[in-house]
Order: sequence, then C-alpha cells, then structure tokens
Amino acid sequence: MNNYANIYGIDISKDTFDVVDLEGKHSNFKNTKKGFIKFKKTIKKDSLCIMEVTGIYHLNIAKFLFKKKIDVSVVNPLSIKRFSQMLLKRNKTDKADAKVISLYGKNQKPELWEPCSEKIEQSKDIYKVMDQMTRIRSGLKNKLDALKTKEAIPFAIKFVEEEIKCMLIKIESLQLKINELVAEEEPELLTNLKSISGIGERTAPLLIIATDRFKNFDSSKQLCSYFGLAPT
Repeated sequence: MNNYANIYGIDISKDTFDVVDLEGKHSNFKNTKKGFIKFKKTIKKDSLCIMEVTGIYHLNIAKFLFKKKIDVSVVNPLSIKRFSQMLLKRNKTDKADAKVISLYGKNQKPELWEPCSEKIEQSKDIYKVMDQMTRIRSGLKNKLDALKTKEAIPFAIKFVEEEIKCMLIKIESLQLKINELVAEEEPELLTNLKSISGIGERTAPLLIIATDRFKNFDSSKQLCSYFGLAPT
C-alpha cells in the first residue's frame, strides 16, 4: 500500500484527460497547458498522479507534473488491464478506466517516472522516423522483386531502384544522427556496449535510447515495446 494523501488515476486521450481520485471524485480536463494548470490546482499535497503509456499523449502532462515536483508514475497498459481483470471490472469508459488506474496506484507500488534527457528523447524520435522509412524501403524492395519477376517496363524498375537508393541514404543519415546524439550523451556506455560481441553500431545506440541508459531496462520485451517491434 502507498501512503499518499491521494492518488489520481488519469486516463488520457488526444484532446482530454479524465481524472478519478481515491474518493471517486471525477473530473475532466483539456489535454492542453491550460488544462494541466487547472488540474494541478485540484491536486492535494503529497499525492501521486498515475497514468498509462498512451503513445505520445501522456508525455506533456507527465512532464508538466514532474516539473511541478508532483510524483508521477507512468505504467504499462497491460499491467492496468490485468489489474482490472483481477477486480472483475468490465465497464469500459474513460471515467471507469481512470478509477481502475487510481486503485492500481493504491494497491501496487509503481515506480516514479522522470523524463528522458533531451538527447535521448530526440534520438527516440529520430529512430521512429528511421524505422518507418526502413519499413517503406522493405516494401519497395518487395515491389522491385515483383516488377522484375513479371518483366515490367525498365522505366518502372529503374524508378523503384532509385527510390530504394534514396531511401537508404536517408536511413543512413538518420542513423548517423542517432549515433552522434548518443555518443554525446553516453560516450562511455556506448563504447562499452560496442565492445560486446554481436552488438554493433546500430544495436548499441538502440539499447541505450530504448532503456533510457538502462535505467528502465527489464527485458527484451520492454525494449521492443518502446519501438513497436515484435520480440525475437
């Protein structure tokens, strides 16, 4: 059990967020700076605000509360789902979800959250762009194979080949930027990781940014969840 004065479960969507405290009081706010300020005025001293990872929508409010020195916990949605199933909660509304999140905070001991450094955050954003471009390039390579198999006109084949080359140049440029940012942030850790057999120029920075310098490292499944990758 936690000894906070109150625990605020926060269910966040793109435009709004619902809040339910341990007394069952429900509030709804805009997912904007003004909404954050309005919510902060309702928070009791020595309280915990707990929310799920929701893509990017939780980041702004989490950072805002952290800067205001309010304890924040950001948890895996799967943990909340399993907790809800244990309570036999079946109602699926924003208010109900927020209530379950507050109860989770009361009954569990979630770790407190803190934001990544600016360079690690930038590296994550770049990686997601690079990953998307890699997927597009893979699709283009499949298309190229199909065109060659059916002996399509040379113009179409050449066009796709040029797009693949262009995409590769962009991907390599993004990777270099990630390497640069990580080297500036964690030069010693990066060097140590690359000294391990099987961990190279791409994997080492990925491990650092996905785990926030191994501060949040639990398993390979967590590593995959950061970037939407299928675990191997």
